[in-house]
Amino acid sequence: HLIIGDLDSLDAATRRWAAAQRIPRRLFPRAKDATDAELAMREARRRGAREVWLFGVVGGRWDQTLANILLLFEARRLRLPARLTDGRAAAWLVGGEAEVHGRRGDIVSLVPLSPVVRGITTKGLRYPLRRGVLRRGSTRGISNEITASPARVRRGGGDLLLIHIAR
Repeated sequence: HLIIGDLDSLDAATRRWAAAQRIPRRLFPRAKDATDAELAMREARRRGAREVWLFGVVGGRWDQTLANILLLFEARRLRLPARLTDGRAAAWLVGGEAEVHGRRGDIVSLVPLSPVVRGITTKGLRYPLRRGVLRRGSTRGISNEITASPARVRRGGGDLLLIHIAR
């Protein structure tokens, strides 16, 4: 529907394809105060999106990857549910409760982004939590596995990143 940003990472083949498809462009200078991902998310919200998926925004540069993960907080501020994906894995902030639709053996990691996340209860995961606590910097919530789908994660307070990796 729209190509937005400074287009510094858009390869020649994709440029030709987009031109042939007559996809409109909204160009920004390379020196700007937001990443292309943030600009795209804001434009989606402006156009009335009720949810956004940001593709291809993880991997490569660490600074960009971390900024895109933290962009989930801006999406929350905009009241726009958002997920990041690389096509195999997806990551999002858990509101009060989240469902994870996957297969047995898929990986689910819970990463606390605030100093403490309290009241975490999970269902359908190999290593359950019941009113559990995760602290930022701990790896306790990494590499759990789905045993029943949909798996469920509920949190009481704090900022919790959920990562689902399909096997």
